[in-house]
Amino acid sequence: MTVKAEDPELVRVVAPSTLNAGYTFQVDVNGRPLTVKVPEGGVKEGQTFDAEVVPSDVPATNPDFVAAAAYPEMAVAEAVPVGGPVITKTVVTNPDGTQTISEETRYPDGRITTTTTTLASSQTAKTQTVPPAPEFTVPTGKWRYDIFSCLDTCSSGMFWMTCCFHYIAVGQLLQRLKLNFLGSPSSGDAYKHSCIIWTVVACVTWAVGLIFSGVSDGVSIVILYSITGFLSIIALTQARYYMRQKFSIPADCCADSGCLSDCCCMYWCTCCGVIQMMRHTHDEKKYVYNCTSQTGLYPDVPEIV
Repeated sequence: MTVKAEDPELVRVVAPSTLNAGYTFQVDVNGRPLTVKVPEGGVKEGQTFDAEVVPSDVPATNPDFVAAAAYPEMAVAEAVPVGGPVITKTVVTNPDGTQTISEETRYPDGRITTTTTTLASSQTAKTQTVPPAPEFTVPTGKWRYDIFSCLDTCSSGMFWMTCCFHYIAVGQLLQRLKLNFLGSPSSGDAYKHSCIIWTVVACVTWAVGLIFSGVSDGVSIVILYSITGFLSIIALTQARYYMRQKFSIPADCCADSGCLSDCCCMYWCTCCGVIQMMRHTHDEKKYVYNCTSQTGLYPDVPEIV
């Protein structure tokens, strides 16, 4: 930007380097070459200042030293006009990605030396390539483990949680799959209550059964356990059918019968089926089971999308 005054003419310049007061150099203002002088006090590199335009018959301290702002593709990296020789280093980025570095030294006795170096594109920027984090995927086309491979986990907490506290494991699986407490896809954050709901159902069922075990003929307890078990079979059947559809897994039996295969599996092999589904979403060899979590997983484990 040019600021005009009657006397003298001023030009606003971004200092290409740290320069002493009185130092003169050339700038290009809209194609108009001008020689400007650094004001009293000098300037620092990158500082914006109003420079006085000196008459054209006054030679520049360094006529080849052009302000970097005039040529965006050219960056003056260093200019030392102090005391001894004046050193000007210019870095030009070429279209092929290489860089040409020219360094000119002007000595007080008039001698001028110039050195030019060209850097290959691989040398102009050192970029550290960080390998991408392994992508979390769930197998498709078939189950990760066979349904009866649940015995492989008999030394893990997953096995004993599923066998001894079955309803809590059901809640963990449903919440992991982001399904509501009946095994259906939920809207919003409803799935976040699945584990709590099934934990409460389990505690109430066990408490009621314990309280009435000595004062009842047993029929009411059987009815209570049957209702709870029936609800769990419904939830697990829907969850297993949902997983098969999501991960393109064929039915174990009764093909083309919808969720009949899933119902049979969950009714006859409930614990094995729950473990199979848990191991399919997250392999326990890599993602250790956490019995105190609402999903059976630790907080830093990736979620199913």
